Amino acid sequence: MQFIVDAMMPRQLVIWLRTLRHEANHVHGLGLQGTNDVDIWKIACQQEAVVFTKDADYVELSRADDRGKLVL
Repeated sequence: MQFIVDAMMPRQLVIWLRTLRHEANHVHGLGLQGTNDVDIWKIACQQEAVVFTKDADYVELSRADDRGKLVL
């Protein structure tokens, strides 16, 4: 499974997900720091990645575009 870890989440989460054999990247590692939530959500949907976040704004984004997956 592929994950995009949001900016507010610790980068250590990426390491932990990788030890579980998932593909995981932090938004900083992807060069997406400062990118708005809508654009990150679009990228995640295109890549069929799960967004791992504490940001409740993603709930609305997931309701508007259900192609993406979310861990809140």
